[in-house]
Amino acid sequence: MTPEEVVRELYHLFNARDFERAAALFADPCEYETISRSLVSRSGAEVADGLRAWATAFPDGVVAMTNVIAVGPWVVVEWHAEGTQTGPLRGEPPSGRRFERRGCAVAEVDTETSLCLSVRRAPRFA
Repeated sequence: MTPEEVVRELYHLFNARDFERAAALFADPCEYETISRSLVSRSGAEVADGLRAWATAFPDGVVAMTNVIAVGPWVVVEWHAEGTQTGPLRGEPPSGRRFERRGCAVAEVDTETSLCLSVRRAPRFA
């Protein structure tokens, strides 16, 4: 798979709620940084746990790729996420509120192993 195909597969697997296969896309160790929360996951299993927590909080949640730019091992994705918080999130009870956010992710993909090595997520555009 090309780096772009690996990243597109990650988004597809998240929306399909196939967290185990999503975790398998990541090298071990990896670096998956959520800049807005100063959080770094260092394994595919940790990444999958975070994705699973978000999907539990927003069971109807989806993340759409609105733009993709791929150059060499680098893939930049502009994304749009939305859902309704009907499940708990980080210890807080469900709010029932609708969520919508745009953001950007930058991934570096090792093309020899087809593993996503590094992803940095920024939560919003100014």
